[in-house]
Amino acid sequence: MGPLQALYETTEKLVELLEKPGVQTERDQTITEIQGLLQERDTLLPQVQPPYTGEEQSLGQRVLSLNERAEMRMKELQETIKMDVKSLRKRKTSQQRYVNPYANTSAQDGMFYDKKR
Repeated sequence: MGPLQALYETTEKLVELLEKPGVQTERDQTITEIQGLLQERDTLLPQVQPPYTGEEQSLGQRVLSLNERAEMRMKELQETIKMDVKSLRKRKTSQQRYVNPYANTSAQDGMFYDKKR
């Protein structure tokens, strides 16, 4: 099996993993698997060298189309993670305001200093 075929199979695994329905529920495990597949792809990419046969060119086109799908799914996953982090921060600040509503008041209302002593 040549490096291009291995690259194709790794990219196919990556796309299958990203398109799996349980990506959002088991996010940490999925991210570690994605990182492993991306590292494997990084080691395979430099091994793909020209000249290419006709079969290798068609396989390369399929790798490129799979790569586009993978990039699109990873961007979607990144956006959902960003939204989750943003909602978590908002929830945290609203909880802190509920617990201590006067923490951010900077005015010194109600205080009187008598200068004559």
